[in-house]
Amino acid sequence: MKMRFLMGFLFGMMLGASVALAFAPQPGTLTRQQLWERVRERAHRNGDDA
Repeated sequence: MKMRFLMGFLFGMMLGASVALAFAPQPGTLTRQQLWERVRERAHRNGDDA
């Protein structure tokens, strides 16, 4: 039962992210670039090397 919930949760997250990216008001390349910049910024803030 827990595994079924986890799989449904992960599927829902992926579906939501896909829909959000599909309807983004800017090109995908710019969106991906901004996302990676945020990841690097947060990793740097946390002391990780990304």
